[in-house]
Amino acid sequence: MNSLFIFQLRKKDLAESIYSLSYKNEEGKLKKLNFYNHVLSNDSQKYVVDAFLIDSSYIAVTRSKQLNGYYTIKAGMETEVFFKTQMMNFGYLDADLSKRTEQFQLYTHIINNYQGSIFLPKKLNENKSTLKKAELAALLNGFNSKVSKNNSFQVLKKYAESKNDNPVFENYKFENQLGIATEIYSSNAKVNMIVFWASWCAPCRQEIPELKKIAAKYKPNQLNIVSISIDDSRKSWLSAVAAEQMNWPQLIIPENKRQQLKEQFEVGAIPYTLFLDSKGKLISRFIGNDQNTVLEYEQIINENLK
Repeated sequence: MNSLFIFQLRKKDLAESIYSLSYKNEEGKLKKLNFYNHVLSNDSQKYVVDAFLIDSSYIAVTRSKQLNGYYTIKAGMETEVFFKTQMMNFGYLDADLSKRTEQFQLYTHIINNYQGSIFLPKKLNENKSTLKKAELAALLNGFNSKVSKNNSFQVLKKYAESKNDNPVFENYKFENQLGIATEIYSSNAKVNMIVFWASWCAPCRQEIPELKKIAAKYKPNQLNIVSISIDDSRKSWLSAVAAEQMNWPQLIIPENKRQQLKEQFEVGAIPYTLFLDSKGKLISRFIGNDQNTVLEYEQIINENLK
């Protein structure tokens, strides 16, 4: 059966949000339409999505000829670039120089092909902390004049102009499990590793066994690890700390300072890891983790112990 739907949105909403389509099945349950990502593959369930973006283009949804029970959606440039970047953390730059160069070239190429995308600056904003000032400025220069007038683009541009690639962080004191105020880094350690996490964050919890291995390899004057929770619930945090048995300082940001400090440290997605020297100067930072992250942690640590 063919159906026609009309989306009525304010013009400024276009490409500012991600949308999905749902229907009620025979049992009265709400189900989302699943679209296969035709930009990355014509026939793989590996690239299935249930969302799209809206721009001024005509939107067409059809049943997939390749995958039974799935649909194809054509909804203009913004959805195309959304699909194209589905399997990458667009804007994130690795600490490893060779990977970083390759990633930067890829992002530049994508921006050159989608200079009018409002979605891509939003993705850059999510990973802006990993980009150096010159890198972010170069990527922003790739967008056209229409995008440069967008509000969120202007905010990101101001951030780029004022960005400090090597900030020195204040040595705040946060409470540990016993309520004792504890410094977030040590001036006696050559390298300080600060891990922002939360009890509800599965990747954070999965990383802990590897962090224990790293902690066991180095002396206190070489590496100082501190975990800082962004949990809303102190009870949940204490329960997770007790369960994980981490033998390094466990701190939590007070609720009344959480938003301010998350902005200052640029905490977005977690786990979020900062490496600082003995004076609090930024060495490197990581957002999230994958199978290579622990090796990269150790590379950063070893390079700064020389």
